[in-house]
Amino acid sequence: MHEKTRERIAAVCRRLASEGLCGTGSGAVSLYDRQCGVIFINSSGSSADDVTADRILAVLTDGDILEGEGNLPPEFFTHSEVYKALGGVNSMITSDPVCAVSYAQAGRPIKPYGTAHAESFGDMIPCTRRLTPGEIGGELHKNIGKLIVETLDGEPKWSRDVKAILTCSDKVHTFGSSPEDALRRMRAVERSARSAFCTEMLMRGGASGGTRMQEDLLRNIYTENN
Repeated sequence: MHEKTRERIAAVCRRLASEGLCGTGSGAVSLYDRQCGVIFINSSGSSADDVTADRILAVLTDGDILEGEGNLPPEFFTHSEVYKALGGVNSMITSDPVCAVSYAQAGRPIKPYGTAHAESFGDMIPCTRRLTPGEIGGELHKNIGKLIVETLDGEPKWSRDVKAILTCSDKVHTFGSSPEDALRRMRAVERSARSAFCTEMLMRGGASGGTRMQEDLLRNIYTENN
């Protein structure tokens, strides 16, 4: 049961590792089958580079595991909050590629400086505010999901066009219609982060780390490529 879906997610996990998109060797890849009410996600402690289909859990939205080996990863609770609030999101990846997660650790968004960014994203890749002590001391990973939704609700086009977000001092999250789509977004986030970092080093005379590209050029390139 669900074998093809679980193998598909396992394959995306392995590609996440082989492409250097999970700095610690682990990442969470999930798919929400809204019709069945089941979330598929790789189990806690499974290494992304050799995860197999049996390590992909089939989980009801209340956290009950139907299939798969291992325990629920903490990211399940983050992803389930996002799925609950954002009906257009059917797949999500949480990971820590080096350049993009550096922006998360700095608490900074990744600004759009040029057309390479605009080809994939319709605006800056936002970063959330810091978690409050109450959020940290409560249901942390569930609260991270709520914080992601709070941030995206502040600018609805971020979930529609950008489909990526950084959580302050934490991780990188991408969204898509499928695991492959979310992986493509993670690649693009890391590529944009590398480019933005190099740009800011060249422009570091400015206190803000440089200025955004022209808005009309950003919109034109994004529309042309999406």
